[in-house]
Amino acid sequence: MKEGLTVIFVGGAIAIAILFWLTRGTEKQRGKKAIAFLTTVFGGIFLLSFAMCAFPNKEIEYTPTTPTINTDDQQVRFAVKRAVEGVLKAPSTAKFQNPNDFLVKKLAANVWEVSGHVDAQNGFGAMIRNHFRITLSKAPNGEWKPLDADIR
Repeated sequence: MKEGLTVIFVGGAIAIAILFWLTRGTEKQRGKKAIAFLTTVFGGIFLLSFAMCAFPNKEIEYTPTTPTINTDDQQVRFAVKRAVEGVLKAPSTAKFQNPNDFLVKKLAANVWEVSGHVDAQNGFGAMIRNHFRITLSKAPNGEWKPLDADIR
């Protein structure tokens, strides 16, 4: 917090000094000072822009990896997305809300109910928001199977 106030104070002091410098002298001198000031500012902006284009930051390469899904809660969210995609007309267009925002309820030992929404194209190509509520069960082999699905 102190650093921010210091920066504001120093910046304000510099701005006041520049305004004081620009307003002193005859009209001809003020005009020359204003032109010198604007030339310096725009020259600095140009040089900064040139440097940013000439020496761009290296982009970070992103390699997607399969996430480690180690809890039932994470697994059920992943299984719900797959189950909903299986019902959609155009699953490749599906844009789910953040899976962490799904409403997840554990109904029994291996039975979960998940609700949320997904935006996807309908049969006519229009993007439609679909609300879903799916009940899934976890089989002994660890596979998730939908028991009931309500997608509107």
